[in-house]
Amino acid sequence: MHNNCKFTDKQYVKFQELTDFVTEGETPSSIAVLAYDSNVDSFRPGDRVEMIGIYRAYAVKIDRSRTNLKAVFNTYLDLLSCSMLEENRFQVKENKTIFSD
Repeated sequence: MHNNCKFTDKQYVKFQELTDFVTEGETPSSIAVLAYDSNVDSFRPGDRVEMIGIYRAYAVKIDRSRTNLKAVFNTYLDLLSCSMLEENRFQVKENKTIFSD
């Protein structure tokens, strides 16, 4: 019944914390993000983005054949919108004064 189906785009992306804000000796944390429809392919690797979404958690089964669940949850973000950050947003802008004679 393919005529009654509706297909949408879905993209699984793994985002990493900015390395500029990680203290020395620590590894940057990362989060899985699920992007749908218009948010798919709206950014590339290396881009600095600001994301708004729903932080979700789901339980993991210990074994597929059993109904027991682990006490630890996996988390991900359902992306609602994202915007590109300016290159100089986190850097201090230099104030240059020009003197004219």
